[in-house]
Amino acid sequence: MTLDYLPHIKRSGDRVMIAAGFNGSGVAAATYAGACAADLLTGGRPELGILQSLAFNPIPVYGLVDPGVRMVTAYYQLLDAWNL
Repeated sequence: MTLDYLPHIKRSGDRVMIAAGFNGSGVAAATYAGACAADLLTGGRPELGILQSLAFNPIPVYGLVDPGVRMVTAYYQLLDAWNL
């Protein structure tokens, strides 16, 4: 998932390609991104437009997701135990 709901295509080093963030954007976008990623890997220079210039931004308070899910799960288990 990305915060801007757009896929991101990046080259990270000589042997690593990143194509991520397909937040339900459909088969057409994924197919195009795959073709662009393959072109980049083989030395081409596909026109990526805004998809190449975007930065990966961290998801705010992502570290609280796991403890938050655990707390909510424990809460509902407690409600189940009390038959509420």
